[in-house]
Amino acid sequence: EVVVVYCNGGDCEDSLLTGLRLREMGVPSDRIHLYEAGFAGWKSAGLPVETGPRLSGPLLPVPR
Repeated sequence: EVVVVYCNGGDCEDSLLTGLRLREMGVPSDRIHLYEAGFAGWKSAGLPVETGPRLSGPLLPVPR
């Protein structure tokens, strides 16, 4: 699987920090992709967006 992380755009560093945290948690670097255009860019590119209730299951606690 591939994990795509993104922010709202601009100077937001949350996606970069999320990508680093995923790598620390064991997700291989080649599966983590930072989408620099942000959420607005994602939508305007016609990429899929899920809305409504989450369908991926329960949230798990983040290990610290």
